[in-house]
Amino acid sequence: WSWLGGTNAGYIARSVKFDEEQSLAITYPNNLMQQAMPVSGFSGNLLLNPGFEIGSAGNTEPTSWTRSGEGGQELWAAETGTNGYVFPGWINDSYGSIGQTVPVSLSQGNIFRFSINGNAEENFTSSSNETWMRIEFWVNGEASPRSVATNNIYAGLKADPNRWNRYEMTVTNTIPEVNLIKALVGYGNAQSAGGAQAAMFDNASLVQSAGLNNNGMSYVLEGYIYNPGTEKFAGSAYGAYLLEFYNNGTDLVSVVDAGQFTAASPTNSWVKFAVTNRAPWSGSVQGRASAAILGSDAGFGGALYFDGLRLTTTNIPMTNTQAGALWNPSFEYTSKGTVLKYIDNWTAMGNAGQIDDTYTFAGSKALKIFYPETLMAQTWDATPGYRYGSSGYAFTPSSERLSGSSSLQALVLLQYLDAAGNVLLSYASHAFTTNTPADVWTNLTVSGVAPGGTVYGRTLVSLLGSGSNFSGSVYFDAISQSLVSTGTTMSGLLVNAGFDDGAPGNCMLLQNTNQLPGWTWNGGYNAGFIILDYCLSPYQSLALTYPLNPITQDFTAQSGKVYKLEGFLFSPSEAKFTSDGSSWGQMSLSFMTNGAATPTPQYTRDSGKFRGSQPADTWVYFSVIATSPASAVVTGRVTCTIQSTDLYGDFDLGGAILFDQLSLTEVTNQVPLPPGGGAPSSTLNAMAMIPSADADGDGVSNADEAIAGTSSTDPESYLRITSQSMLPDGRIMITWDSEEARIYTVSRSDDIISGLFNILGTGIPGTPPQNVYIDLPPEGVVGVYRVSVKNLLP
Repeated sequence: WSWLGGTNAGYIARSVKFDEEQSLAITYPNNLMQQAMPVSGFSGNLLLNPGFEIGSAGNTEPTSWTRSGEGGQELWAAETGTNGYVFPGWINDSYGSIGQTVPVSLSQGNIFRFSINGNAEENFTSSSNETWMRIEFWVNGEASPRSVATNNIYAGLKADPNRWNRYEMTVTNTIPEVNLIKALVGYGNAQSAGGAQAAMFDNASLVQSAGLNNNGMSYVLEGYIYNPGTEKFAGSAYGAYLLEFYNNGTDLVSVVDAGQFTAASPTNSWVKFAVTNRAPWSGSVQGRASAAILGSDAGFGGALYFDGLRLTTTNIPMTNTQAGALWNPSFEYTSKGTVLKYIDNWTAMGNAGQIDDTYTFAGSKALKIFYPETLMAQTWDATPGYRYGSSGYAFTPSSERLSGSSSLQALVLLQYLDAAGNVLLSYASHAFTTNTPADVWTNLTVSGVAPGGTVYGRTLVSLLGSGSNFSGSVYFDAISQSLVSTGTTMSGLLVNAGFDDGAPGNCMLLQNTNQLPGWTWNGGYNAGFIILDYCLSPYQSLALTYPLNPITQDFTAQSGKVYKLEGFLFSPSEAKFTSDGSSWGQMSLSFMTNGAATPTPQYTRDSGKFRGSQPADTWVYFSVIATSPASAVVTGRVTCTIQSTDLYGDFDLGGAILFDQLSLTEVTNQVPLPPGGGAPSSTLNAMAMIPSADADGDGVSNADEAIAGTSSTDPESYLRITSQSMLPDGRIMITWDSEEARIYTVSRSDDIISGLFNILGTGIPGTPPQNVYIDLPPEGVVGVYRVSVKNLLP
């Protein structure tokens, strides 16, 4: 055992015992008794003062080390801590070494690994290419080593100057009599070349094989704690058994306790505690079992007695799982108490977190983060142009309520990286903040298209923001990754009709990097953007910020066919579109014949105008119908733009107009219309007499128009939903042009693929010129609405 405490804070007692003859008594907080046990790989560090921290700086010999030739301990040579060791390359023909001899027992294994961090400045030079590590095998009392192994690291230092790297060598001893090992690092034949010429070293390690391989095994620590009534335990401190695992002897992997013996625990009775902790799956692992009193000494009194300890191993089967490309998505594969750095399959960016079982969404464990600017990441292969998604659940308990700066936010992040690991693009979920309700698991979801140059995707969970006045914690669980789509989407004849298939950003930059699928940007640098902030389709929309900057998409049209373009326009209150009336947003449907580069006016039709008078934060439906000209080769063009008749005189011009959820379809069973959409007046009356005909080419038969009370000779007069918008409270408002002596039925489909519609309201009388219906759909439902009509006239 090793006592890690003060004088008179602990003793071996005979007066109180659980079994055998004696027990351990601890009489003051933050004192503990500890015993180490090898688990796998290598022992702890055999070197004393491995980081050259002990001893004065100024070209001196570090404590516990022996130097030869040139070199010394210096403040400015440290990688970490206070000091490092320097070889002075500016002294011509100089040489030197620093070494330490340690006693060893070969019963602990014959394999030795010596490692050290090194950093050579750019002008450090040796004429003999000489900078080396060395392990020497000695027998006590002999004048020379029995065996020597050397690793020349000069080439590695020169290849990566001004950067700290780890250098190591592993050697197997074959001489049974060896009982001393000497580890050294040195240099020779330095040549002064001017400038920065030092070779610096820090953080050395010498470890010995332990001869065990219990990685992944579960350890069970059991023991008893007793508090006599004559030494009543008082205060907020507590007694506990701890079971810890360390990597390379010093780096904490995980720690769990067996429960706490407190001032409220019974007196004069031995209370049993037990704890299970699994050793890490890999690494050179050591375990530690401890008995301790921990916590504040405020109001402390009494003593605790520890006895009857037992440590056993067992193999508890555990299988790692996946969610998409993510391994260990719910942190079940990692032991409770594991610190961020050693959580399986994840990469830590920060150190303020651990695996915990206090609050979970799925399974028995979750990730707990307890300070800002802490992230956990997992990387996976990704393909440019594919859309991926990531999601997870976040939670803050009322007992550890997240609080502090208004900038605090827990996020699920989705990043795309190039081959060198540089971040090309980041997407973020909505934020979990200090205002998010406590004691409720909240789903955080994000998706985005991988830009050009992507090689990897990365899913991150994070707590970001200022640490000012911070308190509390956030738990993450059930993290997942998915492939959402592998290419462009279609809506009728339009590619990428919802602007979801590419990355967000400036339209000009996106086009220049081939990341604007289906569309051609014909505007300036800062006049159009693909954005995430507002959208009617699932992910993104097009935002235009200045007139006469169009975006277009061409399609192959059939001669003499009727086409319908539909879509939604929107202006957010944060950037409300304003104009004196001379500017407006619109969609256009036009045609070009026989290879012409631009359409002519007679082949162009425009939708209605989205003006500054439109309400903010409301998606407004627009449509336009046009007939392609009779020609051998016809190319159609869809255009989204802000038009203006007085661009420089519109002093009220401002804000943005957004476009989303466009669709282009060929309207079948139509009487073809000439370009511009209207039938010749001489044929209208004759066609209107034929019930099955569609005299005005608006897609509705003459008979159906008679039922609806609309005009069969006006292509703009037919029953249709004229606008569909979301109100601020989440309700959906639909409007349609109505007629007298008609009653209407409103239906909604929550699954358009099934074709099933549920009636929301029926027997609704017409209130010309327009009817309005407001619906509150279930949360998360994006419905499709239908209005049907019945004629009350005989």
